[in-house]
Amino acid sequence: MWFVYKEFLARSVRASRLLHLAPEPCFAPLFTAACRHYVRADLVAPQTDVRLDLRRIGMRDDSVDLLVATGVLTCVDGLACAVSEMYRVIRRGGTALLCEPVCHGLTSEWDPQVFAARRKGGGRRSFGTADAQKVFAPFSCEVRTRPDCLQSRDWRRLGLAQDDFAFIRLDK
Repeated sequence: MWFVYKEFLARSVRASRLLHLAPEPCFAPLFTAACRHYVRADLVAPQTDVRLDLRRIGMRDDSVDLLVATGVLTCVDGLACAVSEMYRVIRRGGTALLCEPVCHGLTSEWDPQVFAARRKGGGRRSFGTADAQKVFAPFSCEVRTRPDCLQSRDWRRLGLAQDDFAFIRLDK
């Protein structure tokens, strides 16, 4: 994930405001150096700048240049509402980078019983490449399974499999 974020930030116009949901501390130095305003947010974690519910983000419209989240959308109840809120707060020309489980060639799946189990440490939602554009509308959606910034030898060296994770890039 570090390599993907570093590559994106190097190729992008400097993001003024980055919103990091469920932030992993290891990315703080990278994001702090790349952005004027780095905001760490979570629904329950105390070590963040703000507490927010992804279904009701308490920020102004068009106030975020880049939103980053890892495994957040697999556990949010009300996905359509969360996507709508993300779209509302990301400015035109902005991006969301999401690291989520993706089933290639299949449709997204969500079972309320599986979701309830997830809340107790059980199953999770999965996203599919066959309907990703529909699931994340009105964003423009791109799913990257093997980011260009890592060569095949690096995947092997790091012990990563093709389906370990995927990045979903949403552009507004």
